[in-house]
Amino acid sequence: MKFNNPRIWYWIAGLLLLPAFLINLNLITLNDDEAIRTLVAMEMELSGNYIVPTLNGELYRAKPPLFNWILIQSFRLFGGVSEFAARIPNILFLGAFGFIIFHYSKKQLSKEYSVLSALLFVTCGRILFWDSMLAYIDILYSMITYTSFMLIYHEFKKERFWRLFIFSYILCSLGFLLKGFPTLAFQGITLLTYFIYRRSWKKLFSLPHFVGIGIFVAIVGSYYLAYFNQADGWTTVAGLLDQSTRRTALHEQYDYLQFFQHLITYPFENIYHFLPWSIMAIYLLSSKSAKLISNQPFLVFCSLTFLANIVIYWVSVEVYPRYILMLIPLVFSIFLYLHQIHYRKNSYLYKIYFRTHQFLLIGIILTCLIALRQTMHIDIPYRYIKMFSGIIALSVIFYFFTKYRNVRLITFVCAILVLRILFNWFVIPERHQTSKPLVCKEQAIALGKEYQDIPINIYGFSNIDLTSSVYITRERNKITPRSLKIQNPGVTILDTAKYEIPLDTDVVGKICVRGGSQTLFLIQAKD
Repeated sequence: MKFNNPRIWYWIAGLLLLPAFLINLNLITLNDDEAIRTLVAMEMELSGNYIVPTLNGELYRAKPPLFNWILIQSFRLFGGVSEFAARIPNILFLGAFGFIIFHYSKKQLSKEYSVLSALLFVTCGRILFWDSMLAYIDILYSMITYTSFMLIYHEFKKERFWRLFIFSYILCSLGFLLKGFPTLAFQGITLLTYFIYRRSWKKLFSLPHFVGIGIFVAIVGSYYLAYFNQADGWTTVAGLLDQSTRRTALHEQYDYLQFFQHLITYPFENIYHFLPWSIMAIYLLSSKSAKLISNQPFLVFCSLTFLANIVIYWVSVEVYPRYILMLIPLVFSIFLYLHQIHYRKNSYLYKIYFRTHQFLLIGIILTCLIALRQTMHIDIPYRYIKMFSGIIALSVIFYFFTKYRNVRLITFVCAILVLRILFNWFVIPERHQTSKPLVCKEQAIALGKEYQDIPINIYGFSNIDLTSSVYITRERNKITPRSLKIQNPGVTILDTAKYEIPLDTDVVGKICVRGGSQTLFLIQAKD
């Protein structure tokens, strides 16, 4: 077997993908954002109302319901609500996203670099060690938005404007039903920027564009017409708009110091979050990079689309890396193109890249040894076999990474995937077994089982965490509503930081709050 043959390493990477993304996927307790998606989906199913989302029985206005509909199908397919059923759609969408990146990259790059383009995205730090493990909207949303970018470029290139506008607005409508108004910003900014650059701005006033807008209005409008028949749609639209602007410069909660600090730090934050592949940004330091990019129409489109859309987030104080996942494949396409040029020339920037990744590999191996020691207090089956097999695999990869230039990118991908498998085996169980959320989850499950057939409500604005609400609701198979009354008969969950315990009630239990130090009391009306 010749280990300088890239095909072997692509097969190895393919074999590592499933264990990397699936081992212990179900272990860690749902976090608050996951709990929101899960609870809204559960309440839709329990109420039979799939049009108007609710959260603890109250209208939920922050997001449209498409992702909740998807979760409902996953819960049905996997036999009920669980961490695995909530998270597995994200893994499937990530796989689809990788395939779409490959599909469009192969029109511009070699087959090898097209596969690498997809692999670099799914193995960047933010995806591999965070978003791929959680039941978030963002991977699906980013996949839809990125696909729209690619349709705009390729259909424009072929001058098929009917297809461009119709299909991009269908995707835009799906994006809106996932996340609301940010989709309109991505669509409008991308179309305006690219059509002006191509000196075809008049086509934005053509019949195909108006038909595309009409299709968007028909799809989104059909949902909101049904919504308006059941609830106050205007307050929901206002809620969506607030959700879309609350972290931006339009919101008043941030001062000028925070704003300017974010302007300076934001690029460096993203380099950190999208390691190790963001190290390729060093190729932009070459004086020839701008000319190389400008000679490639696809890379020009990627650059324009990235720069035009990133501005919104660059001037927004409180943003998360997952909000720009759709822009990252655009940047990685540029990086890969520059990388292959510097690789062929064996330039000094390539040598810096190589040495940096070489040191990272050494750091990964040393980190594994540290992780072995720091998780000794955790019950991990076959601890030493798992760790030393991982270290041996990483050491072998390091040898071939150093020896053969032509397999360095793909061997590093394999190293990152091995690291994720070790992360699944050691770090996830450690987080699970020593975390407060596990205690809150167990208390919530016990509460739900104990009062399975007894009414339960949450008093007013009592600060129960949504994770606990998920498990209480799951065990009881009933919505746990908020109400300004003491259940009689039944149990009321009350937050003493906000309300005093009424004199005509008895305390019958307590549960903890995931995100704070306070305790919630379970009270019953006295007989």
